[in-house]
Amino acid sequence: NAKVQYQQEKMSGVFIFSTQTLLDTIDFKVNLIFKNWLLNYNAEHPEPSKVPDSILKFLVGDLDDTVRQLINLKIGYVYCLECDKNVPYKSLKEVNYPLHGGYNYDYLECPGNHPLLRTKALHITELRKL
Repeated sequence: NAKVQYQQEKMSGVFIFSTQTLLDTIDFKVNLIFKNWLLNYNAEHPEPSKVPDSILKFLVGDLDDTVRQLINLKIGYVYCLECDKNVPYKSLKEVNYPLHGGYNYDYLECPGNHPLLRTKALHITELRKL
């Protein structure tokens, strides 16, 4: 079974999923480029294939949210580059920082407090005095 890996820029987490899981999960009515890549990349390659940045630029919707949903369902593998090891689901920590004006994010961290994944939680528009 072919595998795909995903890593956010500036994050320590690598997430690995089977190609079939992604094909069964993502809404491909609007993400045909990603679907075509999943169906046509070299599945014989022994290592998980990284989702190309050129594909990520064209995704409609956020792959970060899909990755978070799959991890919440305990689907796929989580690896921390800083710890250099797989991270069991039960040891993942959800971290929420105090709200502030602008974009607010939720983080998923390993037991070593390394940020693995961030997902948009809320955008707060600040009122400005004129």
